[in-house]
Amino acid sequence: MIRRFTLKFDEPLEREFQAYGIDARLQPIRAALGLVTVLGSMESFYYIAFVDHGVDGFRAALLGLFALVGLLFRLTYVKAVQSRINLIGGIAVPLVIALVAFQVHNSSPDRRAAIGGIYLLVMLVTTTLPYGHMPKLALNVALFLTCMLLPPTTASPVAAQMVRVHMLFGAAIASILGYAMEKARRSEFLLHTALVKERQRSEDLLRNTLPASVAARLKTKGPDEVLVDKFDEAVVVFADLVGFTPLAASLPAEEIVQLLNDLFSRFDVIAEQHGLEKIKTIGDAYMVVAGVPEAHPNALEAAVETALDIIATVRRMSLLTGKPLEMRVGLHTGPVVAGVIGRNKFLYDLWGDTVNTASRLEFKGEPGRVHMLQAVADRLPPRFKVEGRREVQLKGLGAAQTCFVGSALARPRSPTPPEHPPAGRRGQEPA
Repeated sequence: MIRRFTLKFDEPLEREFQAYGIDARLQPIRAALGLVTVLGSMESFYYIAFVDHGVDGFRAALLGLFALVGLLFRLTYVKAVQSRINLIGGIAVPLVIALVAFQVHNSSPDRRAAIGGIYLLVMLVTTTLPYGHMPKLALNVALFLTCMLLPPTTASPVAAQMVRVHMLFGAAIASILGYAMEKARRSEFLLHTALVKERQRSEDLLRNTLPASVAARLKTKGPDEVLVDKFDEAVVVFADLVGFTPLAASLPAEEIVQLLNDLFSRFDVIAEQHGLEKIKTIGDAYMVVAGVPEAHPNALEAAVETALDIIATVRRMSLLTGKPLEMRVGLHTGPVVAGVIGRNKFLYDLWGDTVNTASRLEFKGEPGRVHMLQAVADRLPPRFKVEGRREVQLKGLGAAQTCFVGSALARPRSPTPPEHPPAGRRGQEPA
């Protein structure tokens, strides 16, 4: 993905790289600019204090350039400037070219080694810029040619040639190091990008398996720590397709799975609209809960609305497909225990009498109706139609007064799911 000579990516990956690791790129720029400032200040002090030339216009300009480099170094710590790293590089390059040109022009035999060192250091400044390798190489060549076109004032031809040799080696070393550093930086960016995508994929899978708050806690818990919560008030909705077993026996396997996927995907949308949490599907049964793992301001009403919308959706699907689809729903409220089980395939599940009662109410219910205890229905506002009061035998409760909310003709309104609703979590209860 990295071009061999230019070390550039294709768009839009190149744009992502330009915005990546600004802090990391600022560190070498700061180091290079800081060292240039220190060495330049030492050079200027040498000429002013020990060379009998005074402070003429040339040296004043030199001091001014070093002051600008120092100011640029300080600006790299300003938040508003840090994001403009290209601007920093655009200012730094002409400054360092001018500095090296000045130093080369005024070099003396005893200063030629320092000139080569400063030149190499300045070259390395360009390696930190967020460009491809070819622009940096072009900058190095331009810097080298600029300095070569300004002949040193030293009278010694040997000294002049040594300065040029030092500059040539500095340019070669800086170019090689710049290529290696740029390639390493871009390879590290590719690795970082791959890791971020893989982490995001893992988190997306985890969020599609578990509630968001539970997934966040799961990532921080220890390997032997059990994630479990107790909720004093939750509303469990248990829905089951009536007569689906003989229907499935008459359909191809692919059509069965597609039908269930279409139905349960629409149920997922309905549950999300009302703020309920899907727990799992078991064959042709569907289970959601209100008030777990986060509190719900109107848990009971939202659960009943969800149940009625599920029934209306099944009725609509039956008309669309021409298949005899009906839904039986049981609902109950009370305390539950919730937690994550498993090590390799996580499942967020509920336990307690509330869950068992909701399941038994579904089993004792009627198609197209929401079956619940009379005591629970008494807590509903008048807008819900309660009917069919009766006494049934429920395991664990004995004789219980129950009733129905809604009927085949009592729910004309329901949200229209999208044509291709997103697939939700499809947990499967362990055998």
